[in-house]
Amino acid sequence: MFADQPYDAVRVEDISEAAELAKGTVYLYFPDKDAIVTELGNRLLIDMSAKMSAVTQEVGAERLGPVDALLAMVRIWHDAYWLSPGLFRILVLDRPQILAQVTRGEHGSSKLLEPIERVVAFSKQRGQMEPSLEPDVFSHALWALFVGGLLLSGRGDITETDLRSTSLPVLQALVRGLCMPVATSNDESQGQ
Repeated sequence: MFADQPYDAVRVEDISEAAELAKGTVYLYFPDKDAIVTELGNRLLIDMSAKMSAVTQEVGAERLGPVDALLAMVRIWHDAYWLSPGLFRILVLDRPQILAQVTRGEHGSSKLLEPIERVVAFSKQRGQMEPSLEPDVFSHALWALFVGGLLLSGRGDITETDLRSTSLPVLQALVRGLCMPVATSNDESQGQ
């Protein structure tokens, strides 16, 4: 329903009709449609967080390298979007305050970005990523690029087909570009 109409055009009455429930029944559980979206967002986030946490554990156990881990996390975002594009658009574009509420992690940071920041931090400690790369800057750059594609699609500047075919490759290229191996003094002397 949210995928077919702008968020503001959908009423609780429309939701109750689509769910084949009395309007009063819906209001027993949800005071307004933002509460419904918050619940749906929580469910989506729980699934994404579990998948991202599993990837982070693989990095911590040194079974997965930083590039592969970050590519896996970007794919988790991408897959979550395509699983429920209407909900994702509402959370990102129409009601970012709900997204902020359902994703608030430790120390006020985002649960969607914390796993990426942990992977970057682990990898920097192990010398697998450039020491100057800041985990929070990296995670926010990835998120901004991802959301930028959604904004362009929402405004009609790019089609759903273009978004589907280009967003993941662009994010993957960014990860690979920012995760270039750290040059050692031996590498530098051979290049001269």
